[in-house]
Amino acid sequence: MKLYCGSTCRSNASKRRKREDMERERRRQRAMESGSDSEPAGEDRVSPGISLADLLAPFADPDLTQAGRLLHVPPHVAATALGRLPADLCSARLGAAPPMSWLVALATDVDGLLTGAVVFGREYVRFDGVQVGRAAARELAARIGAAFPAADDQPGALESAVAEAWSSWTAREPVWTGVGTDLLAGPLPADAEVAGLWFD
Repeated sequence: MKLYCGSTCRSNASKRRKREDMERERRRQRAMESGSDSEPAGEDRVSPGISLADLLAPFADPDLTQAGRLLHVPPHVAATALGRLPADLCSARLGAAPPMSWLVALATDVDGLLTGAVVFGREYVRFDGVQVGRAAARELAARIGAAFPAADDQPGALESAVAEAWSSWTAREPVWTGVGTDLLAGPLPADAEVAGLWFD
């Protein structure tokens, strides 16, 4: 039986979503400041006994239809998560995507945050994309394109990437979508403040 509660439920849902957006923005701000000397990095922040799911829980996409998806994961947290996986898995290319360890290093270099997915019930995570501020979008694309060009047996990583741009770090829908090479071909829309590349 479905229960309908009209405007009260809609109001509560709106407040809950606003709180989630505010929390995501606070997480992003903390992540972008995490390079300061006053904060320890990597394993120094994380209890060795914490599960992978608990480690990454603060970065879960609040949209319940995207169960397991991760947003805005700081590189030091992603590096800690990868430390729980076999080294050869972290350094391998999964399809056209760059190795996860390489993506984490890139995100560190360009002040980016990672996207990915955690598999509940298993100690497994896949990081499949990097998001950056508008000013770093071209560098992000250029670095990926230069490091992983097309080869005889594999397409280039940049050509295989999905490119997206958002109006803010808390936006729920992109304002622009393309392929990775589009980030080098021309400017982003005027209202785009965040850009990212990710791999299927």
